[in-house]
Amino acid sequence: MKLKNKKVVILHQEVSADSTPDELDVLDQVKWVKVTLREMGYDPIDLALTLEFEEISRNLRAIAPLFVFNLVESIAGKGQFIHLAPLLLDELQIPYTGCSAKSLALTSNKPLAKKKLRATGLATPEWVSNAKDAVLINEPYIIKAVWEHASVGLSNESIFVPQEVGTLYQKILETSRKMGLVHFAERYIHGREFNVALLGGTPLPASEIRFLDKTATSGAYQVLGYRAKWDETSQEYQCALPSFEFSVDDLGLVSELSEMAKKCWTVFGLRGYARVDFRIDPTGRPWILEVNANPCLTPGSGFHNATLQAGIAFSEVIQSLIQEMNQRPKSKKPQTSRYSNKKSARIAKVQPKHQTVRWPGLGFL
Repeated sequence: MKLKNKKVVILHQEVSADSTPDELDVLDQVKWVKVTLREMGYDPIDLALTLEFEEISRNLRAIAPLFVFNLVESIAGKGQFIHLAPLLLDELQIPYTGCSAKSLALTSNKPLAKKKLRATGLATPEWVSNAKDAVLINEPYIIKAVWEHASVGLSNESIFVPQEVGTLYQKILETSRKMGLVHFAERYIHGREFNVALLGGTPLPASEIRFLDKTATSGAYQVLGYRAKWDETSQEYQCALPSFEFSVDDLGLVSELSEMAKKCWTVFGLRGYARVDFRIDPTGRPWILEVNANPCLTPGSGFHNATLQAGIAFSEVIQSLIQEMNQRPKSKKPQTSRYSNKKSARIAKVQPKHQTVRWPGLGFL
């Protein structure tokens, strides 16, 4: 059946000329998705999401898209607002690809995600996020941003070994002040690093990050830091290479990682696509580090490389995400029109006029 309305909004965060490489990457995603959607017969329109929800709502109502392809990773440079994109689209009752607001909020807050993992019996390293949390003295920890993904702020300086109680939390506070982002500490797991991407809940071939030169990736500690992910000219980038080749001895481990990734999909109610990051300790035990509910899609990314290993073309990935969206149960929420002004007004109240936005909480979790 030929569609009358072919408009599709590609929603993404606003970026500027001075944005960091991880932020600018979304523009590459927009480019690839736009080309693919156009080849599929759609009329793609890219739209940058800001904290001016009332204006965004008006724009969406004016466009009246068939659906939204959601690529939003942050809003106003803040990862803690990532869930507001699907929350807005839910209020406007516009179908969209990818995860729900609840899933994005759960997975983007790393300590919250770790609590969920532990509660469901999935192994994740111990962590410290406040002064009352237990600390392992003389054990290495890695200081991470609570909300931001893409290894933002991670480097060899992120490793800290507390010599006495209280010093780790002080280091967390110092890093938070320095970076302007809330941080926590996670026990560092010596060993190998893997990730498993999923498409529609099905695990794709597992990948291992092979650290070729320890001195280039934090000396005694192998950290996949920001430069190793985003600075192609750096030694860290050149010495942290993904591999899909495993020995027969690793097949059992790879199978276990895939099963754990599938459990994460269910536990967090994921949709569309995702990636789960692991560390394997010297005893062979897997530990879940993070669950990324909207990993980068562009060629060269870990997710894209996994789809290629599975023999899945980029266009097939996009088609899969659209099909999954179309198979979701229709909302039973009553409405007076497709894009109700009253609905958008409610979501617009989440933020004041100026960008002094407070975290709206996790009351819907």
